[in-house]
Amino acid sequence: MSRSTRPTRGPRWARDLDAATEILGQAVRSGTVAARADAIDQAAELFGDSVFDPAETYDAAEAWGLPVGAVDAAAHIAVTLRQVESGRE
Repeated sequence: MSRSTRPTRGPRWARDLDAATEILGQAVRSGTVAARADAIDQAAELFGDSVFDPAETYDAAEAWGLPVGAVDAAAHIAVTLRQVESGRE
């Protein structure tokens, strides 16, 4: 979103958004965000595969070093995708 189309919410909001954008950009460039997203994606694939036990997948994802919040996100992604693919929402 360009600065000209950004909703106006006051100068402090704009400064905070700019600061957050810069921090996120630094993280993306360093690879940390991409690496974490890839790990969450891999865990979500395991959660989504009926061959793998969800509890064992959870334990394995934690053993990989994913924080609990990231493991929960991966499980939620898998459940949501399964619901969408089966036509249930």
